[in-house]
Amino acid sequence: MSYLFLSFADHMDRTTNIKNEFYNLSLNEQFKLLQKRIPLDRQSSSFQSFIEACFPTGMTKRYYISCPNFLREKEQRESGAPSYLRNVVVRPELTLSMRRFLPDNQNIILVGDIYESNKAKVLQIKGVQFIDSSMSSPNDLIVNAEACSSFGKSRSMSRMGQMVTFSVWTIDGVDMSNTLFTPNFVYELIQSCYTVKNPEEIRKTFEEWNQYINFRKYYLDEQSKRNFLLDSAEYIEAYAVNRKDYRKNSSVYDDYILDGIQDFTKGEMVVLSSKIEDAEPFPLVRLNIDRNKKSFYEARVNKRGRMVNEEERKIRSLASDNVFITAKDPEGNSEYRDRNGNLQRIQFSELLNAGYALGDRFRIVSFDIQPEKHLEQLEYKYESDIDRSYKAIDAKYEKVIKDELSKAVATYQKEVDEEVKRQLAERKKQLDEALARDVEQNADSIILSKIAKQKADIKAKLTKETKKAKDEEEKAYKERLNALIEEAYSEIDVKTLYIERNIKMLSDYETSLLSAAKRQVAQYESQKNTELRNKYRDDVRSEKVSIKEQLDTQLKVDKEKVIEEETIIRFSLYFRLGDANNVINDKQIKVIKACKYIVYDNRAEKAKISRQETALNNFYSGFVKNPYLSTYLFNPESLSSVQTEFSDWTWYLESLNEKQKEAVRKAVSSNGIFLLQGPPGTGKTQVIAETVAQMVKKGKKVLISSETHKAIDNVFERLPKIAEIVPIRLISSNNNKKGDNEFDPKFLVDNFYGNISTNMKKAVDRYRNFRRNKEEFSETYDKLKLLKSKTEKSQKVLDEANKEIAGLESKAKELNSQISTLADSRDDIRIELDVLRRTKRHIENDNLRPDEDVSTQLIIRLRDDLDSLFDKNTFVDIDLGLLVKNINQIKMDEIERELAIVNPESNKTILEVKRREIKSKMDACKDEYDDVIPEKQDEYDALRKELISIKKQIDATTDSAPTDLKLGTIFNYAYLVANVDSIKRTIESLKEHIIERKVQYIEEVNGTLNAVETKFNKVEEKIAVLKKQIKGINDSIIEIQERDDVQDIQENKGKLETEINKFFKDFEIAEPYKDIDEALTIIKRRWDELENDFVRKEQENKEKIPMYEKISNYLSMEDVIEADRKEYTKDLFDNANVFGITCTSNDRFSGRNVDALSEYNIDDVDIKSVGIDVVIIDEVSKSSFIDLLIPILYGKTVILVGDHRQLPPMYEFSKLRDDDFEGLDENIINKDINKKFTALYEECFFKTLFERIPESYKTMLVQQYRCHEHIMNVFNHFYQGELKLGFAGQNNTKKHNVKLISNGRSIIEPDKHIYFVDCKKNETHEQDSTSMYNTGEAKVVAELIRKLNDYFKRNPDREKLSIGVICTYGDQARRIKEILKSEKVKTDAFKTDVEKMIVSTVDDFQGDERDIIILSTVRNPENPAKSNPGFILAYQRINVALSRARRMLVMVGNRRYLESKGVIDLPDVNGRGNDRRNFRVYEEILYTIEQYGKVIDDIDVLEDKEARING
Repeated sequence: MSYLFLSFADHMDRTTNIKNEFYNLSLNEQFKLLQKRIPLDRQSSSFQSFIEACFPTGMTKRYYISCPNFLREKEQRESGAPSYLRNVVVRPELTLSMRRFLPDNQNIILVGDIYESNKAKVLQIKGVQFIDSSMSSPNDLIVNAEACSSFGKSRSMSRMGQMVTFSVWTIDGVDMSNTLFTPNFVYELIQSCYTVKNPEEIRKTFEEWNQYINFRKYYLDEQSKRNFLLDSAEYIEAYAVNRKDYRKNSSVYDDYILDGIQDFTKGEMVVLSSKIEDAEPFPLVRLNIDRNKKSFYEARVNKRGRMVNEEERKIRSLASDNVFITAKDPEGNSEYRDRNGNLQRIQFSELLNAGYALGDRFRIVSFDIQPEKHLEQLEYKYESDIDRSYKAIDAKYEKVIKDELSKAVATYQKEVDEEVKRQLAERKKQLDEALARDVEQNADSIILSKIAKQKADIKAKLTKETKKAKDEEEKAYKERLNALIEEAYSEIDVKTLYIERNIKMLSDYETSLLSAAKRQVAQYESQKNTELRNKYRDDVRSEKVSIKEQLDTQLKVDKEKVIEEETIIRFSLYFRLGDANNVINDKQIKVIKACKYIVYDNRAEKAKISRQETALNNFYSGFVKNPYLSTYLFNPESLSSVQTEFSDWTWYLESLNEKQKEAVRKAVSSNGIFLLQGPPGTGKTQVIAETVAQMVKKGKKVLISSETHKAIDNVFERLPKIAEIVPIRLISSNNNKKGDNEFDPKFLVDNFYGNISTNMKKAVDRYRNFRRNKEEFSETYDKLKLLKSKTEKSQKVLDEANKEIAGLESKAKELNSQISTLADSRDDIRIELDVLRRTKRHIENDNLRPDEDVSTQLIIRLRDDLDSLFDKNTFVDIDLGLLVKNINQIKMDEIERELAIVNPESNKTILEVKRREIKSKMDACKDEYDDVIPEKQDEYDALRKELISIKKQIDATTDSAPTDLKLGTIFNYAYLVANVDSIKRTIESLKEHIIERKVQYIEEVNGTLNAVETKFNKVEEKIAVLKKQIKGINDSIIEIQERDDVQDIQENKGKLETEINKFFKDFEIAEPYKDIDEALTIIKRRWDELENDFVRKEQENKEKIPMYEKISNYLSMEDVIEADRKEYTKDLFDNANVFGITCTSNDRFSGRNVDALSEYNIDDVDIKSVGIDVVIIDEVSKSSFIDLLIPILYGKTVILVGDHRQLPPMYEFSKLRDDDFEGLDENIINKDINKKFTALYEECFFKTLFERIPESYKTMLVQQYRCHEHIMNVFNHFYQGELKLGFAGQNNTKKHNVKLISNGRSIIEPDKHIYFVDCKKNETHEQDSTSMYNTGEAKVVAELIRKLNDYFKRNPDREKLSIGVICTYGDQARRIKEILKSEKVKTDAFKTDVEKMIVSTVDDFQGDERDIIILSTVRNPENPAKSNPGFILAYQRINVALSRARRMLVMVGNRRYLESKGVIDLPDVNGRGNDRRNFRVYEEILYTIEQYGKVIDDIDVLEDKEARING
């Protein structure tokens, strides 16, 4: 017999040092935790005695060995060192003797590593834990062996004089070679001992998820490199007004638009730079990134028909993620050095410390900034050049004019001078000729006066000089004197005088002539100057215009060049503040201003990926609490049926229905796993809460987990308020959710005392008022019986009415069945019609590909028919459809133009023909994959050389030969060149033949199409007739229901149901009932109990009331609670048995991240080590396998709760486009790999498991308590009609009692709970967003909210209802919120104290509900045929949206689009194969709404009937 060597010694007081090890407590610490689970009378005195009781020494026993480690590799640290096979599990056969040391229904397992050295081959134990005795695996290795254990070590001196350490075994001198763990045994264990039948499935799963994790790490690293250098960062003290106020006073506000950017006027909130009038603070952070516009635009590439710049895309992409700004260079070095003194790369924490975490992106705007300074310099230079050029032109022409003028004046002067000379000579001649006559005549008065004067002078002189002689007589004297005078007179030279006169006259004449000549020359010069200036004026102007044009052109060119080369495109990124309350201090403002980089914040993503990777590796390597976990998850079909415990159960929540109780029984009795499928409103949370209580009752610790905090909160709030449950919600203190955590460790004492105190106060109240309660009970019970009696008297009328209604409903059901059959037939015909219509479009558009969605045979026949028209040597070798399209599209004038430029004689044309022939021959040397056929390689190489030679000749020739002809896409180039003259006729002939054949085939299709359309219309007519009959039946049913006698009976019955419901609440009866009779039976039973126990209870109450009052009062005293918090919080924490964390939460909590732990001196918490027995995960359908794995590993029993008809996991990278993969390692991620990751991540693991697991491990709840029956009927389509109301009278409690009139029409009625508003406006989306919005729908939603709020205001006596708006797209939610705010739509009349009004997406609403839900479906594209329906086909999302309402559901959407595109394949909810193919889900939903509710138009809601058109 072999020995089972179990070595405990190494880990008795020492923890393991293996990373991620689940058993990181010492064995003694683990034993202390186990002792708490063992009843006192069964507890062992020591760990050793406990182990020896279960693994007895010296006794052969059966053991079950399993190995959950799929790695199956023995670890060896270095050559020659011992090897380890990790995570081997040993479970002893449970015997009667063992039961005396164990908790009920529990067994023990040991977890360890097989240690192999030369001398010892043992199992080194590192973990010991309890496991349900029913847990096992059919694949365990079963061995019979004798246990031999070692709990300590000893030291002794060896022969060599050295101290050695050796293990002390419970059998002295045992032969270590006689071990169970021989190499053969270990080999068998590795090869065949698996916990699943097909380990390859797990290996494949591991590889797929490991590849995904590697991609996420790689992609995160790549994303983390994203950063941009900022040109500036600053805090902006902005303000905002709503659009409505802006429109009223836009002339004032326009002067204050933030940064003058018009984009800030486009949203519902208009952002201003100053506080104007009622503007509210709207602080922002503005980041500017500047890029050279030329370089930016040169870097653009064409993607999907749009020119995009990759850097811009990256900027916008980064800005939409979690980001922060920092003053430090993300690619720089750290200020710290490593141990060797070398600079390190900068640490992420350094970047954060030197930066500021931003809030949500508000807006990105881009605009150009021109180089104004440089442009001003160009303007100045231009003005200077103009001035200089003009002056040069002026100087040039001044010189020309001066020179010409000077020359002209000189010539003219000469002419004038000659004329003067001529006139002088002529005058002189005249004077000379007249001299003798003038002298003779001497008639010149001037000369005569001169002569007279001379005579007078002579006379006077002679008179004076001539003296009278003495004796001379007077007369003689006078005579002598006169004679002297006369003689003197005679000597006067008259001629000389006339000569002098003439000289003077000639001189004067000359002077006159010269003066006149001068004037004449001056006048001539002036005129000539004017003439010359006029002559050259146009030349001057022309030259100035020319030079100005040159300079203008140069200025324009220079400006354009400067603008082109130096213009900056600025991206201004506006973010909200990082603080949600918009609080910022001066220090932070300075930090923002100093920031130079915007950086991707990878912290949250990095932590999540790390946890996923750890969980995956732990699972694969066997680091699990339950060794059979893989069996449950991957081999559930092999699980044996579980017998549910049917012993008397004490229910903590009395309101559970039978299906819920069945679920609890199965969950508690489960053999390691249980699945609860819980449709909306069926009480999943109640089942979880009761299951937790039952598990705690059995002494088990429970972990409650979910993807969201809200789901966990819901469970914690519903937990029974009993002292046995000690719940803790572990949330990091820096989490926003922390403030709402009522189950924080610091409230342990409060909650513990509160549970006790509350229950005692209730008991005191019941006891104190026992007699009065009994009397009220009796009195109310009598009233109920009276009401029941009244109802029963009229029951015959009601029964007959119900019988009549049942008959009508049966008939309607039969008609609906016929409609369903006809609808299936119609769908088949519709598919046939679509095929024919697509075939016709294919033929019309020359698309001759025989695709799946056309009539393949007809297209092939057409191809064959057309193919006969084309000779391969004549036409290009391309797809036939493309060839035909090219022929049909080319125009005759294009043919004539192209033929005119084809020169067959051109050398280049001849060479081009040769080149094409060679290229054709080369193509013939290749196979279908474009690879050269090996045996034709030589031929290909020779042709290639020839081709190169031809190309060189073509390049060298100067001839022209067009190569980009449209005719070249039709004809072989050689044929085209050789047949230029006949090409046009050939084309004309081909066009005629093609049209002839197309018409022939289109007529054939039209014939079939008309026949099928007729068939379709007949089916439609039949359906319409049946629907009309059903409408008549419905009208008859309504008529019966609205009969006065039936209404009276129904009113009495409704009153009875309401009173019964009130009775149950008033007297705290939680027991569920199906109908009135069962309710009265329960009441009767309770009355009998009161009657029978009255005396005993009254005496008992007298004794208990004082004691209970004293205890409850004491436990409610704040000073007592405060003192006991310090005293008992740690003790209560050590005994906590219900924990709550999210699926992706960290598993370690310390005083650093949970304040209460340090405040109350509580040790660090490791979820892996607290001894979790049961893990319950809610809303499991939303989580992927990798996220579920994180919490699943913490426990031994897994309970998965969800609804696979609701939101599935969403892979955030599923929408990556082709260009998103550019620059990434295609071996790690590409489009095809990403498709695999999408399928992997979005597979609902819960759904797959639910379909595979045996019935005894799962339950589907079917009684829904949330909503009115009409609303249930809408989403019951997704559950194959299996849902039913939770209790009698539920419809009465779910009435909304609202009546709304709009535009003269009743749009909301009290007895109708489901509505559809048909909106006609089209959808749209922002440029940089893939989300969508529909303004028309948004306005309808806002108007409905306004009208409903006004209704509740006008009717304050009516019960207030809560409201929520669900949108299929996030941008629609934002749009609706903007409109509500801008138009100041009030919501103060709704019930918002507990359930505030929410406008959000479907994802945010899962797990939530409201009295009124308005659903905006958004979709209505302008071109429905080419649209992708997207979310409207995601039936899980639509199901969530439709199932959130309790009393009223209003769908807003476009009916035509939804009905035409809303075709889905709906799998069987239970996985039994009853799938619904081509299910027209929206037709069914709209039909249900028409049947039970109302369909209205958008204009019925909007006050302005033009609103639908104007949006």
